[in-house]
Amino acid sequence: MKVDVRKEESVQIVSYFEDFDGDLRRWQESYFNLLAWKNTWDSAYVLDLNSSRTKGTFVRVIPRNADTMESVMEMMDELGYKKIQTFHVSIGVAEYCDVDEIVLE
Repeated sequence: MKVDVRKEESVQIVSYFEDFDGDLRRWQESYFNLLAWKNTWDSAYVLDLNSSRTKGTFVRVIPRNADTMESVMEMMDELGYKKIQTFHVSIGVAEYCDVDEIVLE
């Protein structure tokens, strides 16, 4: 097996439920819109919901391309996410190939 690992610079985008412009139902619909965006375009390394002991539930996005940060934040704002925070992150990306299954003719 061959594994290639590289370090990439990106941005983590976070917005808390307490800052969301809408109710729980709209929060859920907005999250599923983000999930559809991620699954359709494969444009994020990470899209998840998590919880902080002090501030509660939040959505977190790490786009595959840090240059798209502004457009992701604009989309999130339109979906109702407010007080969007960003943090610089370094991520490790690993790709592997099972060399035993590669046939060269």
